[in-house]
Parts: sequence; C-alpha cells; structure tokens
Amino acid sequence: MKYVKTYESWVREGIRRREGSYEFDWMTDLPEDLMSLKFKKYSGRKQKIEDTVYTYYYAYQLDKSDGSTDLMKAIKTFETSVSAKDIQMFVNKAVMGFDSTFGASNFNAIVAPQSSSLVLKDLTEQLKKKSGVAELFSEAFVKSASTEIKLDNEKVDKLPEKTKKDVFRAFKKATDPEKPFKIKEIFVRHRYLFRDFILFNNEKDRRLFNAVEGQKVVLIDDYKTSGTTIKEMLRQLADAGAAEVVVFVLIKLGE
Repeated sequence: MKYVKTYESWVREGIRRREGSYEFDWMTDLPEDLMSLKFKKYSGRKQKIEDTVYTYYYAYQLDKSDGSTDLMKAIKTFETSVSAKDIQMFVNKAVMGFDSTFGASNFNAIVAPQSSSLVLKDLTEQLKKKSGVAELFSEAFVKSASTEIKLDNEKVDKLPEKTKKDVFRAFKKATDPEKPFKIKEIFVRHRYLFRDFILFNNEKDRRLFNAVEGQKVVLIDDYKTSGTTIKEMLRQLADAGAAEVVVFVLIKLGE
C-alpha cells in the first residue's frame, strides 16, 4: 500500500489488510501500513471566521489513492472485518492524542453532526468522559430541507458567466423539494458557494447557544474529505458567537 509522508509529527500506524479482514498491530509500523497516526506534537495553523478562532486536529491520515478507504468505511460501521477491541483502541488513541495536545477539560462544549456513524458516537462519548466538564451535543447539526439551501450570491456574482450558469443549474437540481439535498452531488469547486445546507438541530434551544457563545468548543467529525460540511458547521458556530473552535477529525482522507 502507498504511504504518504506528511509531517514529522505523523508516523505509520500498524493497520494491514489480511485475508478479508484488517489486522491492527499496535507495536510495529511497516511501510505497507494503511494509516498515519498523529503524535502529541502539534502545531496547528489558526484561522478566523469573523471573531471566532479555529484550528484542525486530525487523529489519523488515510491515503485515499490506494483504495484503503474501505478501511474507513469498516471503522465507521463497526464491520466484522475490524474487531471491536481494535476499534476501541483506535478511538482511545485518538482521544488521548487530542487530550494531551489541548486538554479535553479546557472546553465548554462538544458538538457533533447528526450521523449514523457508530465510530463518531463512540468518539464523542469517549471525549465527553475524558473531559468530565464539557456539555455534549451529539446531534448539534442536522441537514436542512432542500428548500432552505441558499447560494452565496456575493461570491456567485464574481464568477464568469459560463460558470454562473453551471452553478445555477446545479443549484436548481440540488434544491428540488422532491429530493434530499446532498452536498456530495455538487462539484467540489462549487461547494463553497452553497450555504445553510446544515443547521443547528433546534435553533430555539437556548441551551446549545448558551454553551457555545463566547466559549471554547470542540467540533467532532469522523472523517474529512473536501471539508465543505465542516466549514459550514464552523460558520454556524461563528454565527452563534463561539470564541474558539478546535475541529477534531478522526480520519483525514488524502493530503
């Protein structure tokens, strides 16, 4: 399997494909291993949305070019090709790495999107336990109805005419009230133009806003590809007045 060298703070992780299942070797790292693990050394580049400071923390790196995304799917769904014990260790190491870097008890709220991913549920619960003080909102964000999706017209207006037509065509198709909106069906280069495709679960619930406003927040997701959905959640948190957000992603796909 191909191994992508990223930074000195990444090392190969002992996960290999063996006769229809995955073998986790927590003691030995080999060139054919499928993932990279982030050690506690961390120097994340901080960015801002309005007054909200945010940074990313990725627990594992997976090179999607070698077909090993099947491993990510197996982990997400707790497939039998991955043992429950290995998944527990996998998540434990991610949480320990995050805690040693940021201190889980330094956060006021832990938020995560609504998801069927079993490993995301496990990750949020373990981080909540490690924190001991942060309030957990395990389904803080939900997908919007197709009719609620908006285009960022200010950005669209700056596009060439031909590109505009493509975007409007995609927008019309994506906001068909008869079909659920899926950001993955939008060309990657156009996704940044779409807004409000994910919202707070219950905007009338002041408990969520009170936990976020002016506070330090962990936003958890199980994996990141293009990052469009995560950026939309970050924007929502910025609108709610979060002071600082650390995006804790279990698996980063690709470079």
